[in-house]
Amino acid sequence: MKRVALVGPGAARLLPDLRAGGFDPEAISALDFEPDRAGKFDLFILSPFREDGLPLYDRFREIIGPRRVAIVLLLDPDAEEFPESFLAGINDVVFPSTPPDVMLETFRRQISVPRRRDASTLARVRKAGSGSPAHLGSAVNVSRTGVLIEVQQEFSVGDEIEIEFFLADDPEPIAASAVVRRAAFDSERLRRNYGLSFAKMPEPARERLFRFCEGA
Repeated sequence: MKRVALVGPGAARLLPDLRAGGFDPEAISALDFEPDRAGKFDLFILSPFREDGLPLYDRFREIIGPRRVAIVLLLDPDAEEFPESFLAGINDVVFPSTPPDVMLETFRRQISVPRRRDASTLARVRKAGSGSPAHLGSAVNVSRTGVLIEVQQEFSVGDEIEIEFFLADDPEPIAASAVVRRAAFDSERLRRNYGLSFAKMPEPARERLFRFCEGA
């Protein structure tokens, strides 16, 4: 059963719906929250403000530290309006008017998203079966199911790719075949970004990748 923290006075109203939806929720005062408690929860649902009226949503990611976990903001758009920049680190937003079944599906989706870690390491990529030399780029971040890369070479959505990339200080690369799912061009960096989903990967490499992602 997935554990959900309802932080702040507004979020506590969701306790009955979460219990009915099969979650294990716990209401927590924002004033009493300790960062070392973050590891016991699979999801955080936030009130915008603490009990003393001070903002909570714009600094909660700092409070929980490096823990990789989804954060959803419960926001009343008729009463609460914030600068968009303050929403950095928030994964999704739900509203009091959102139907309970839609809200619960949002929470399930956030919990099911694979953990993703920054990689910022060298990557070598080429189109599968091309026999061409590999193109050098970088692995920006990685999850158990895919990797975001930056490279100057042009690929298309649906292309099958052979890739090698590194994990932090691990000297042995991860080799895998993957499929291009998303493509974009970064005009500032003059580089192409590709979201790849892994298709095949040797089991020892997959285990190393899982350990790396779960270590976040």
